[in-house]
Amino acid sequence: MKSLRKTRNLIILSVAGMILAAGCVPQRKYQDVVNTRDKYKEQNKKLIAENEEMSSALKEYKSDLETYKKRIKSLQQDTAVLSTTKKRLTDNYNELYASYEQLKKNREQQISQSKEEAAKILADLQKTQTDILAQRDSLKKLEQRLKEKQVNLKEMSQELSVAQSSMKEKEKRLNELQSILDRKDSVVTALKDKVNDALRGFEGEGLSIEQKNGKVYVSMEEKLLFASGSYSISSQGKQALKELGKVLKKNKDINVMIEGHTDSVPYNGTGQLKDNWDLSVKRSTTIIRVLTQYSDIDGERLIAAGRSEYVPVASNKTKAGRAKNRRTEIILTPKLDELFKIIETH
Repeated sequence: MKSLRKTRNLIILSVAGMILAAGCVPQRKYQDVVNTRDKYKEQNKKLIAENEEMSSALKEYKSDLETYKKRIKSLQQDTAVLSTTKKRLTDNYNELYASYEQLKKNREQQISQSKEEAAKILADLQKTQTDILAQRDSLKKLEQRLKEKQVNLKEMSQELSVAQSSMKEKEKRLNELQSILDRKDSVVTALKDKVNDALRGFEGEGLSIEQKNGKVYVSMEEKLLFASGSYSISSQGKQALKELGKVLKKNKDINVMIEGHTDSVPYNGTGQLKDNWDLSVKRSTTIIRVLTQYSDIDGERLIAAGRSEYVPVASNKTKAGRAKNRRTEIILTPKLDELFKIIETH
């Protein structure tokens, strides 16, 4: 702006000087001065226009300058923040780099120290690979065995199915048998009660009644039935057998075995008897005859047996023991025809 003003002043001074000099110059020179003035006027207009353009541009430049100043201030602030951040990051980087260098150093030391360990690990790895191959072979064998087992299992499952079916059938038969045995036990218990009632008057006379093994054992000592060394029944013995016979007659599904027993003292009598065997058998057959005579029991139900001295219930070394051994046992057994039929059927 200052240069434009200076130029304009120079032009004005030149024109004024030329006008002042016109009074003393010829007409031609005056015209030159006029032409020069007009020329300068035209230049002045141009300069004024340029000045205005430059003024407008200057305003824009000032506005842009303010904008740039603000941006520079903002950039300076950002630069300060970035500088702080850069410093912090630089510090962090330096710390990390130092840690990295230390780790690198430690790693190099570890690598150096672990060569032997690496060799050992390699050896272990090779051994492991060998073991894996062996395990693989074993696995193949196991798979083959498993297939065989599966085939066997299938066969066994089929056999099990058949066995279970058979087991159910056997269980059914067993239940039937158990039912029969339960009925038999109830029959035996009821029979024992009836025998007890029938022979209640002979308690304390060498009589005992016992239930065992599904049977009723009526044991009569010698003094209740016979005289010593004899097979002839006393009147008291006959009465006891009559009462027992009444019970047996009413219970037709009972088999009766009469067993004669003696002590170990040898038989020294005379007549038909030779020894204790004969005596034990004779006493059994005598009892059977009494039962059939007074009770009309079917002979098919009766069995006579002599056991002599060979099944003692007490010691033969004492008088009381020998007395217990000289006995007759009447064994009452329920018929098991129904049970035998089930067994034979299956």
